[in-house]
Amino acid sequence: MTRTTVDPITFELIKNTFGSIVDEMALIIVRTAYSGVVKDVMDFSTALCDAQGRMIAQGLTIPLHLGSIPDAMLAVLAKYRDDIHPGDAYVMNDPFQGGMHLPDIFVMQPVFVDDRLVGFAATVTHHTDVGGRVAGSNASDSTEIYAEGLRIPPLRLYERGRPNDTLFSIIEKNVRVPVKVLGDFRAQLSACHVAAGRYRDLLERYGVETVGRYTEELYDYSERMTRAEIRALPDGEYAFEDWIDGDGLDDTPIPLRVKVTVAGDELTCDFTGSSPQVRGALNATMSFTKAAVYGAIKYVLGADIPNNAGFFRPIHVHAPPGTILYIKATLSGDEPVDVRNFASSDPEFPHDSTANQFFDEARFESYRTLGYHSVLSIAGGLRNLKSVGALCDAARDALATRAPNVELKTATTT
Repeated sequence: MTRTTVDPITFELIKNTFGSIVDEMALIIVRTAYSGVVKDVMDFSTALCDAQGRMIAQGLTIPLHLGSIPDAMLAVLAKYRDDIHPGDAYVMNDPFQGGMHLPDIFVMQPVFVDDRLVGFAATVTHHTDVGGRVAGSNASDSTEIYAEGLRIPPLRLYERGRPNDTLFSIIEKNVRVPVKVLGDFRAQLSACHVAAGRYRDLLERYGVETVGRYTEELYDYSERMTRAEIRALPDGEYAFEDWIDGDGLDDTPIPLRVKVTVAGDELTCDFTGSSPQVRGALNATMSFTKAAVYGAIKYVLGADIPNNAGFFRPIHVHAPPGTILYIKATLSGDEPVDVRNFASSDPEFPHDSTANQFFDEARFESYRTLGYHSVLSIAGGLRNLKSVGALCDAARDALATRAPNVELKTATTT
């Protein structure tokens, strides 16, 4: 679609409808969830994605989930791309297939119009308990993923409208508070069901082709806005480091280092030099590291940039595999093994059943997402951008209320 063919009124109507749908999903989850983690803490996110898994819109929920849903969607599409049907619903939380930590469980429902797959309604919710060695399924001194609870690869939760009773029963018998957990699952499914209906209404009103064209324009719109904001920053490299006191098993300081490079209208965050992955449950998945980067940058750039796939395009994230910000699966007593080495040769979908079968016999390093530390490190690097210093201070103050024991030091410019 060329700029001259975009009707600004239609564009705004479709854009705001997407926003309304994902915000309605969030309200449905808050109103129907069983657990305090969801109803009070609001530790969940909602989104709409297109048929390729690209994020169209995200609800006003947890910002650090920004960017995690597309990776989870790619894992589902890698397994079920040619076997998706009306009435299906999918579930996953595997951190080595696009997930984050195990309590964050994704539920997605495909949207069809006249038997044509047009998109997905997606949710991710932090569940009160997913089993494991401790209540709540979070312990920093865990050393294996098996100690942290149920690990769910991409699976069907519903198939053509029929629930997967076997999977529901397995979940029920392996969590400490099944009423709350299954209640929150129902809240996620309800939100997806309503969103699918709203999305169909929009498609039937304007037509699938028209909405598709305006969706592509919406991606481009977000990309243009993001590039314009980045272009206003001074080019250069901005470095910052922070330290964690230990991993829960020993007191060896753990470094987190980031170099933020601004070059024209693109921005790169490079975590080279950060600690190797640790024994304790402090390691992050790459999907969460990217989500933390996107969240931190969103705090600095203009607040009116829509949260969609276009926002991600000018932002690049690098963390060396096998580090605390990009954990790799390991075999007991062996060197770290990259899951990708055992996966499909298709770079778009690196996690397939081959990796699952191999690592069913493997020991996985334990992990725990490093949300606040990652965001603080990135914000520290961006703090040197004098043109946005005030915004960085605001971001730091906001984050300090959530992580009061973490000191955000003055960054050094390289």
